[in-house]
Amino acid sequence: MRTVPESIKLALNDASLPIKKRILLYRRVWNADTERYELQSAAVDITHLLVEAGSIKLALDTDEVDKWDASNVTLTFNNDLNCFKEGLAGGLFENAVLWGSKLVYLIEPGGKDAPQEQIAVFTGYVYSSPVLRDNGNRIELTVTSSLDALEYVSAEEFCLSKTDEAAAAVTSADEKDQGKEFATLETGVGYIDCVKYGADLANAQVLRPGDDYTVDKTNLYAYSAVIKLRNTPTEGYRMWLSYRYWHKDMKIEDIVSALLDLARVEKRNVEKAVFNGASALEYDTSEPARLLVRKDEYGAYTTLQGMFYGRSSNYNSRLILTEKVGANAWGALHTEYPCYLPVKNSYIHVGALTGIYTYTSAYQEDWASMDFLTDSGTGVRFKYSGYGRGGTTIACYPILEYGYLEKDVVLGPELFSAEYSCFVGFDFDENGKMSLYTSASHAGYNSEVCQSLGEVIKTPTNFVFNGIFTKFFQNLVIHKGPSVNTPNCFFSNQFAWRSHCVDEFVAGQNLGTFYKMVFGNKNYGRIYNNPGLVYELALGENGKKWNKLEYHATSLNTGKGQWTYQDSSGGEYSEEIMLGNNENIPSSLDYVRITYKIISPAGSEKLENIKISKVISTAGIPLANMTDLDVKSAIEQLAQMVSYEIGFNQEGTFFFRSRQGSRTEAELTPAQIIETDSFSADIESLRNRVAVSFGMFQTVVDDFTEDKPRPNSVDTYGVHELSVAQGNFIPADNVDISGAVAKANYEALSTPGYSLQADCRPDLSLELGDKITVCAENTQIADKTWSDYNKYLKLPVWKRVFKVVGIELSFAKRLMTLNLKDVTSAEDVPNMQYNEYQTRFPTPLDYKE
Repeated sequence: MRTVPESIKLALNDASLPIKKRILLYRRVWNADTERYELQSAAVDITHLLVEAGSIKLALDTDEVDKWDASNVTLTFNNDLNCFKEGLAGGLFENAVLWGSKLVYLIEPGGKDAPQEQIAVFTGYVYSSPVLRDNGNRIELTVTSSLDALEYVSAEEFCLSKTDEAAAAVTSADEKDQGKEFATLETGVGYIDCVKYGADLANAQVLRPGDDYTVDKTNLYAYSAVIKLRNTPTEGYRMWLSYRYWHKDMKIEDIVSALLDLARVEKRNVEKAVFNGASALEYDTSEPARLLVRKDEYGAYTTLQGMFYGRSSNYNSRLILTEKVGANAWGALHTEYPCYLPVKNSYIHVGALTGIYTYTSAYQEDWASMDFLTDSGTGVRFKYSGYGRGGTTIACYPILEYGYLEKDVVLGPELFSAEYSCFVGFDFDENGKMSLYTSASHAGYNSEVCQSLGEVIKTPTNFVFNGIFTKFFQNLVIHKGPSVNTPNCFFSNQFAWRSHCVDEFVAGQNLGTFYKMVFGNKNYGRIYNNPGLVYELALGENGKKWNKLEYHATSLNTGKGQWTYQDSSGGEYSEEIMLGNNENIPSSLDYVRITYKIISPAGSEKLENIKISKVISTAGIPLANMTDLDVKSAIEQLAQMVSYEIGFNQEGTFFFRSRQGSRTEAELTPAQIIETDSFSADIESLRNRVAVSFGMFQTVVDDFTEDKPRPNSVDTYGVHELSVAQGNFIPADNVDISGAVAKANYEALSTPGYSLQADCRPDLSLELGDKITVCAENTQIADKTWSDYNKYLKLPVWKRVFKVVGIELSFAKRLMTLNLKDVTSAEDVPNMQYNEYQTRFPTPLDYKE
């Protein structure tokens, strides 16, 4: 609702008081500095030229988004001096254009002593050709919604750009294409604007798209665009690229605000984009805080497997792997794990923590290693070897050419070697130069490593590395069975990653202190040898509550596992509580620990599609892809994702807000309603099934999924389906908003309510989207279910809640026509107050039930 000056309220309610109209014109002029048309900041008052003002029509375009774009007013002006002609000397548009100019329609009290108060009743733009009447002496302008102005601003300008960037050569998968493919340095590229090819930039030739090259992998968050030459490449030539790429990882409301900046919309009210209800889900993609891998003695089957993933500066990946060989077993276990670990400005932790077994063997022939590799095959090997009665570190190798042979691998020169030392980690500075971190330790038969007692030592190397680690191998080679005193042979490590090197290193720290310093004072307790998973998750800023644990389990050799959960508000975790598949996680606290353990004496379970989800209040957009969008259509898509309504109010302020509407205190009574023109069932706009597809997720909501009582609206009216498909903006792969979009649209459109058109005195405080209460008396339409007045007193009196979806204002008639949509909920039906209504509407006693 709007605040209306008292003098204007009085004038609207008293036909004897005059109302004055005022029209302000903001002309569209050329700005030579910015090379674009812009609206003048100063308005021109053209009220003296106004001949007639038609009715103001405001309407919501109620479909998937409530838009204020079905609004208009027709204004007729005196044009006998041809003053509206563009280019006419001395005219209004001598140095301006009419198309796209802005008009503001205001009213104020008339009369000599009337207060100088006014209120805007319409703000819009001229986007249609003027109509000349009376031989051109009058001109008729149709002014339409301010929202229409956003159609003429390209959203593609909301991007970043690079000019003449030296392209990176790409190693082609096909040998015949070597030297033909080049890539942008940035990812999420929208458009390649210019490609230059030559020995140097100054003399490079501009290539033609299609004829000289093709473009692949555009509009992808994690991939660079690839330019492929059609012709044979010239030796020694390079490529330079000019291109545009999209903004990343933005909140929905921030994208809306940025688009409004682009359209130069200053007055705005952009609410935070929030999902209503509990239908927007985020699936946690974190790898387990601890992952124990159990395999048979020949490595034939791996029960559990994970990915070591370095994402961003706000994310530290952690993983624990254990290779285990049974007593008197022998063989080689080579386990490959996918990973994504950026090298420059990163630290990779490979050292054990207190309470974790490390590799032990009395035989020098036995060895274990950790290998980090790129797709090109270069990488680093960390190797442990058996020696005497203790584990001994013998070497750290860079692997120059990597390939498994029958018994070993091809290695490069040794970087480091020290007895009775264990690896802690390694990092790379901004130039890719590697430093190694080690710690003194002791390991004997079946003993635990006590590395936290040893000092962490930093050893700089001359090894410079470039690229990204995409593969990780853990190897355990047993040539002879372990001693009978050692029932099992383990090689276990704590792996972790962070996005910058250890520039805060302090000499003399033990491992526990070092680890807490590097990873923000986070540490984990003892790790047990039984295979299992442990997820440690936080609800986070956008999390509303925990949702479910889901997985698919296949028993192998009668194996069986068990899931439990614990929760915490930031301190100690609670006791473990059993948690079943597809069960809600019954915790209201910010942190949970989800644990899986094998509980059967033999066998195992094959776990697939493990999903732990939480209900979220909002979601970001990974890639703000504006391809082929104008500002209006881009904002419409964003509004659809959270079921918001958009538009400009009468004063020209843009809003982006929940379409639920705002409940007001306004009430239309029989005394205020002049006439009820129509009251009809709103079957045409009924949508009792909503099918939504966003990203990887699809959701269908209808009367049956919502358990509506039978007969429901599908039974009565058949299926009225609304299909909503994703546009340019897709949430992250682990975020499912399809349920939220489907539920919001279903709740707004699934009730076969009623549309009411009512004539009443003008009330300028009402706006589109407002919810008002209508109290009326009508024998024809009063339904006994509508209120207790009907049920118990058999009176044709009803009180319902309606949403304002259309307003027509005629100041000449002092009349306002409201188009209303019935949105009454069960909570809105008033309880009967017997004494009050029996007094106001007396009825015979035999009418009471």
